[in-house]
Amino acid sequence: MIKVSQARYFEIQSKFLQIPYSQSKDWYEYLSLGREEILFFVDNEIDPMIMFFGKKIKVPFSTKNILIIDTPLIKSNFTEKTIRKRLLSLLEHDFIGFEIDSISEYDVEYEVGFRRAGFIRPLALSKSPLSIDLNLATSFNYDSNWKRNVKKSKEAGVIVEEILNPTKEDAILFVRLFEDTKKQKKLKYSLDSEAIYRLIRSDNIRMFYAKKDDIVLSAQIFYHYNLHCYSIYRVNSIASRSNNSSYVLYDEIFKKLSSEGFLAYDFGRIPPSNHATDSVYTFKNASRGRKVQYNGEWVFYKNKWIEYLMFLYKQFVLKKQRY
Repeated sequence: MIKVSQARYFEIQSKFLQIPYSQSKDWYEYLSLGREEILFFVDNEIDPMIMFFGKKIKVPFSTKNILIIDTPLIKSNFTEKTIRKRLLSLLEHDFIGFEIDSISEYDVEYEVGFRRAGFIRPLALSKSPLSIDLNLATSFNYDSNWKRNVKKSKEAGVIVEEILNPTKEDAILFVRLFEDTKKQKKLKYSLDSEAIYRLIRSDNIRMFYAKKDDIVLSAQIFYHYNLHCYSIYRVNSIASRSNNSSYVLYDEIFKKLSSEGFLAYDFGRIPPSNHATDSVYTFKNASRGRKVQYNGEWVFYKNKWIEYLMFLYKQFVLKKQRY
């Protein structure tokens, strides 16, 4: 794997049929406001099979760095040998560890390639490897609870609006609504309004509101590319609980996307469980979309003590949820 410039990377990227949001130029622009250095890699500049950008992260209490990659771009005709060869080349770079997550649908060739290159599953999964994919090209088959909540929301006067020219005020409002969501779901991270503004102004990003009496109750930001959509952020105010605005928001988005010829919508991760996060799964599963498994998280550490340190840091400092 060779390093390339940011400009060259996105020039080469046009050779790929599908680009998930986490490897898009839109997402790069969003991440670039952060403090971490972003590096770009490709296996072949003329005829690429695999490419990705990742964040260079300093290991806490150490001078070492790790590379964190979200969903490498891999052409569909890959084999486990393809994966293994490129990963072994990646390991030659000067990082003490590599953490790779992927929201591409599970493929056993992918897993075999990773394992043969020495990658293993992390000590604790920090992201659910499951999602729901909704087919937008066929008739919707929501369950009765979904239909009932959409009807109640419409009767309560909730309407849905696409924000075609988002402003900084929209970004600030979105972050404010996220604070409500954060409290409700006990999330550990925050959003930055400047970064959100940069994201919603991007070419492949769309933003929708669910409103009642000109008050925004719920909002959603998603990415689209080549007729496929990926959910990025969804926020709900505390007031949205009384009128089921999140249901009608999804319902109207799906109808609009379907009428525009889009093929699929990835809901983002689902966290089925026996505790509070199960409500997210229950909500998304009411769409009766197809349950899918992602390729998920993989790690390679050249030093086991650094791997243990990173595990402890994530669990006891960042307090990440385990899956």
